[in-house]
Amino acid sequence: MDYNLKKLYEKIAKGETIPSKVFSLSQVYEMTNAANTDKTLQSTPHSTPNIVQPTPNTGRYTNKSYNEAIAKALGKIPQVAGNYILHTTSNLQLDPADKKVVDDLYNVSDGSKGTGNGEIAIYWLFGKNYFVYDNRGQKDGQGQVTADAPDLRMSETSGGDPTQGLVEIKSYANLNEISLGKFKDDKSNRYLLSILLGVDVLFGATKFNFGKKDRPVTVDVFNSNEILAAFKNFKILHDAFVVNQSVFANFPANNFLRQITDQLDHLAGEIIPDYQTGSIKQTEAELTNLLLQEFALSKLRKKPGMNGGCIINISKKNDHKIEIIQTKANYNSSFNFFENVASSSGELKIKNLLNLFPQEKKV
Repeated sequence: MDYNLKKLYEKIAKGETIPSKVFSLSQVYEMTNAANTDKTLQSTPHSTPNIVQPTPNTGRYTNKSYNEAIAKALGKIPQVAGNYILHTTSNLQLDPADKKVVDDLYNVSDGSKGTGNGEIAIYWLFGKNYFVYDNRGQKDGQGQVTADAPDLRMSETSGGDPTQGLVEIKSYANLNEISLGKFKDDKSNRYLLSILLGVDVLFGATKFNFGKKDRPVTVDVFNSNEILAAFKNFKILHDAFVVNQSVFANFPANNFLRQITDQLDHLAGEIIPDYQTGSIKQTEAELTNLLLQEFALSKLRKKPGMNGGCIINISKKNDHKIEIIQTKANYNSSFNFFENVASSSGELKIKNLLNLFPQEKKV
């Protein structure tokens, strides 16, 4: 006998009241069925179907919303088959089973702002060997709490140093050319560039007309050739003002010419190693390389930090190839920043990052 009809007969046998507005047996049946469903829902108010929380055997994942996003997408948080560590590689080799999961998780998001493509996939992949933390809004590589902190933090022990194991996730075609991100908070370097561009505009040739492809150089949009052109005027003015600063020594501190002298000297002192007030020996190209180096390294020291942090690119192409760069203090000092660094829309662009932090030769 149907369960709901059996319950109905039991009610009649016990003399329980059946609503008077019931006109048919089917209506009674539907009401009884609805009542039983309500009781079932009330008895399990906190049930969450298809969400499998991680256990010690499924990894050391610490972010609840990421865990739920994985479980929702896959029905569970699967085991990671391979063993993956943070080290520089141009192509991380994945176990076929892990590769399938990474592909499935590439577009998965927990719905929060700032969760980009591949972030949750990388979070899952390294959870076997590391405690993986969502690092957004936490500390950067220099220990500053900032909204521009790296995406994740991975530690071999629970908790760990909040400035170690920082990981920035990118999703470009490859690591040949990526963005290091916005640099609007890099006020010191933006100030240096503004001095340079101010000198170039003030003492350069006046430009009355702009062609279709012409644009003014700004602290947000520039390339190395434009910086080089500005340094030509800078060198002339620096040698005229700073080398002969005795001419302005008796001027008041707020005098226009005295301020120009101080600013020219400040810019040279910030970018030239072992600078001493005097004639500049470096070429315009060398000065450009030094300034762009300071821009790039200042960004990398914070995100992801140059103390063992990593930049991981998971390709936006269908193969989702994974490249890792471990950013260390002993970078390639001969790296050509002139050829590889520029800015567009306030974002610092860099090419050939693998050449800046080459993989260490294994003995």
